[in-house]
Amino acid sequence: GCSVQMGDDGRDAAMDTIATQGKLVDFAAGYDQTVGQVLGQVPAAWGEYDLYLVGEGHGSQTNYLLQLYLTRYFVEEQSVRYLLLEESYSVGQLLNRYLETGAEALLSEIFSGLQGTISCNQDNLELYRSLYAYRQSLPEEKRFQFVGIQLESPKPLTFRYLSLLLEEAAAGTDSGGWPAPLRQLKEANRYNFNDRTLISTLKEELESREADYRDALGEGFFPLSMVVQNLYHDTSDYSSQEKAIAANFRLLYENLPE
Repeated sequence: GCSVQMGDDGRDAAMDTIATQGKLVDFAAGYDQTVGQVLGQVPAAWGEYDLYLVGEGHGSQTNYLLQLYLTRYFVEEQSVRYLLLEESYSVGQLLNRYLETGAEALLSEIFSGLQGTISCNQDNLELYRSLYAYRQSLPEEKRFQFVGIQLESPKPLTFRYLSLLLEEAAAGTDSGGWPAPLRQLKEANRYNFNDRTLISTLKEELESREADYRDALGEGFFPLSMVVQNLYHDTSDYSSQEKAIAANFRLLYENLPE
């Protein structure tokens, strides 16, 4: 299950604090010491790399505090703009909407959808609040975004993101002229949107009728392609999952702006 406290309490101070074991830890005061201990003498060659990977112990409260510190370090010192998440592409995109708006209702919806996962805990909730507040303090050119590279889970959040994406794409246009599979997806509900035949057809047509789908979706073409690809490769086989995640990373690396 997932037990988190929502609302605005303490969010004004979120940039400087994070809840850990029920206590507020001073983010600003601990930054220099913690980053120094973790990173030690930072190799000058680090500035030559595009990708930095940091391991963790799942669900440990220490992770969330270090994630704040290391985000600040990599954003300010290494000009990192994308934070990879061990979450689905859809969850990453929903969290990006939270980063842009600070909408607590959306954050609540995301965490409700994460019930039953190790991501759903109070410390992780406070982490995202803190990252939102920290991002707000940055100039536009330094503002980061999340990139989810896992396959699609939980499915209710996938459906929520697809609904938002297609609703925005249809705004001010005649979606009646969209390709039939795309109309079917737009009209689907949370119980049938992941129909295997529909997803297979969409994956094929996103390639064979790319121009038509780009015309219909505009900037939503690439995000929809990512979600459809993830749903198409949905599997419980660990090896197949890892291959799909690696393919996701390569595709995102090639398509995201520098």
